[in-house]
Amino acid sequence: MRILVLFLSVLCVGCMSAPDYAQLVREPTAEEVAEAQAYLDEHDVPLPSTWRFERFVMSEGAYIRVGRAVPNAPAATLLFVPSYTSSQELASELISDWYRMGFEVTAMDLPGQGGSIRRDDDPQKPFTGDWSFYGQSVSEVVRYIAETRVSTGPFILIGESMGGHAVLRAAHDGGLAPIDGLLPLVPAILPHTHNRPPLFFMRWESRRQVKAGRGAAYVIGEGPWYPGERDSRPEDLCGRERSRTFKNEALYRTRPDLRVGGATNAYLNGLFVSADELVSSTTLPAVQIPTTLVTAEDEIYVQNAIAETICTDVMTSCEHVHIETATHCLHVDPTEVHERVHAALSSLVARAKAAATRPD
Repeated sequence: MRILVLFLSVLCVGCMSAPDYAQLVREPTAEEVAEAQAYLDEHDVPLPSTWRFERFVMSEGAYIRVGRAVPNAPAATLLFVPSYTSSQELASELISDWYRMGFEVTAMDLPGQGGSIRRDDDPQKPFTGDWSFYGQSVSEVVRYIAETRVSTGPFILIGESMGGHAVLRAAHDGGLAPIDGLLPLVPAILPHTHNRPPLFFMRWESRRQVKAGRGAAYVIGEGPWYPGERDSRPEDLCGRERSRTFKNEALYRTRPDLRVGGATNAYLNGLFVSADELVSSTTLPAVQIPTTLVTAEDEIYVQNAIAETICTDVMTSCEHVHIETATHCLHVDPTEVHERVHAALSSLVARAKAAATRPD
């Protein structure tokens, strides 16, 4: 997220110049690794003790890292899709909470994230600019979990930020037949530029770069991950729980395999194309499963309005929950925000159960 904010700044005339990645991109020092490990030892909430990873191979040959844990007599099955630059490890607190709530919890890393397939030319770059592929990867894992899950309760699909876009994309493409409920959390439909630069310029520039054959190149101002300062992100930007907000940085310092860099031109252009398709979708109105879309009050990264439009004007079974104390980074927000998310989930599970027992 730090790099995305930088990108939005450097494209504005008169703003800071692009960073010198020749100096910024480096391996963390031994002291930085030790600081990160000490933080994780003290603050990290581990995945459930019964959590197991496996590799799911998609029909195209791409592989997805899937994780799961099953409590006794699970009330429902959850499939969680993390946000951009994220992974199952980073969202471990939410996952562990849901497991303690009695849910069979499964999760997946999108292509280019976590332990899933990466690009050969640069493993830190987004895997593709075709957002239908992200939706397809969700749909394929949905079918796999539907065939192997233990719970006989509702099957709920949850996606955060980029994961939220991906699950809506899967719904748009008609790939969620086994799902009983949908929970997009702060879905990243369109970035919030605060008019610096204007959104139309970002659209034009990313499309121009793709047409010029530079789709695989990093967007101006972005690049590979580099070590940052522990206190470089003010609390009011993204995530207000200081004991949690360093976790992404700490994991990247200690786990090079988890690192994700900045956006490419193709990725950004694909985001705009997919957003337009979601807003004008003729298939989303036919999605009748109970849906709850969650937005955050202090949102600086994505536009709430377009997500709300999809929920209220495009989908026919969507309820909107707005959390006034939340930021975009829900997974590193305070416990009170997590409790609001859990309440929305519990309500959605109840709606899904009621829909399943309702006569046709």
